[in-house]
Amino acid sequence: METDSDLVGVSKELKSLTGFDSHAFNHLLEDTTPNTVLRILARFCMSLNEGIPALERGSNSGESEIVWKTAHKLAGSAEMLGFRDFGKKSKDLSWQLKQSDHLGAHSEEVVVYLSQARELAVQLAAVFPNQKNYL
Repeated sequence: METDSDLVGVSKELKSLTGFDSHAFNHLLEDTTPNTVLRILARFCMSLNEGIPALERGSNSGESEIVWKTAHKLAGSAEMLGFRDFGKKSKDLSWQLKQSDHLGAHSEEVVVYLSQARELAVQLAAVFPNQKNYL
């Protein structure tokens, strides 16, 4: 079955990513089917790729609301799938920006976060080339 071979390949490659927690990924797999896990991962990839331009817009315009909403949206999915470092950064940044009306003192953090989001998107595209099959 293609789903099983995709899951094996994706799982193996994900383990090589810095900050990836295979235990979280395996917990998700225990709670659902391989196809569902791959569908969740594919949706996360799509949200990440859609979120990057939103993060850029918010960063460039200084609109903290755009950035915090995007980071908040990515936080839960990232942690559930095992991207613990990115998930924690997403959660921390969204909380900090929720408390503020503008990026101000957090603009450097947003730039770093945006860079991490881009890097994760590139890594996921390489690790999960069949992601569009699961949307």
